[in-house]
Amino acid sequence: MNIIKKILLVLAALLLLIAAAGMIFFPGHVELRRAVTIQANQERVFDYLNTISNFNTWSPWYEMDTAAAYSFVGPSAGNGATMKWVSEKGEVGVGSMVITSSISPVSIKHDLSFSKNGKATGDYLLATTDSGTTVTWIFGFEAGANPLLRIMGAYIQEMVGADFDRGLAKLKLTLETQNVSAVDSILSKPFNE
Repeated sequence: MNIIKKILLVLAALLLLIAAAGMIFFPGHVELRRAVTIQANQERVFDYLNTISNFNTWSPWYEMDTAAAYSFVGPSAGNGATMKWVSEKGEVGVGSMVITSSISPVSIKHDLSFSKNGKATGDYLLATTDSGTTVTWIFGFEAGANPLLRIMGAYIQEMVGADFDRGLAKLKLTLETQNVSAVDSILSKPFNE
């Protein structure tokens, strides 16, 4: 019985050490940023991103489970536009994304809910450059006082950074290879609930 107490004490001490390290050495706010420059004007890129049903045309997660169920609620674009999804695959899961701020043609903010896996925020920041439009995609969440979330946040670049890069590359390809009339016809289609 004495050996079991010693093992439990050692485990408790290790857990306290991990918790303390998480609180001291890792930030409470976790953020991932990725950017791409697209050869298209800023208004066109903004309109495409602001129409929530376009997300799956370039989303890196849509490819992971094309059989996932998606539904769209509210307006087709801008504040209140909502996408919900349900997937059997853990990488995609169950959740929703709702646009909470849409400032043409410079920024779009959205709230993300991953069901039991927490909440996050996202932003698209757009700026005109000599080469076209730079889109910065930001993902962030608050780890708060949870030391394990703080530690996990330190590895967010490795965990989903490649997915963001893949998504932005697909967004670039989509907008640069579609002619303006094709994009306009997509944007003008009626929105299905």
